[in-house]
Amino acid sequence: MIFFWLVREMDFTQHVDGFKQFTDFINQLHRAMYDTEFLEEIQKLELTEMLAQVDFRLVEGGGEALQLDAMCSNICRLLSD
Repeated sequence: MIFFWLVREMDFTQHVDGFKQFTDFINQLHRAMYDTEFLEEIQKLELTEMLAQVDFRLVEGGGEALQLDAMCSNICRLLSD
């Protein structure tokens, strides 16, 4: 659900700025992902691994905008398979 909200928005970073940290957003997205019924278990596992990598990069000092772009492109790639 959150992913589709993000896709419809014109400026992703505008909404990310409302969270205390981008890692909080990643955690919220992870929790919301498990409530979805349209994802298969294998897709949820792949998305969990990808979100963990993004979270790790953020903790290590990766730029939020770059990580957000990478996260969105990976989500699109995983969902289109």
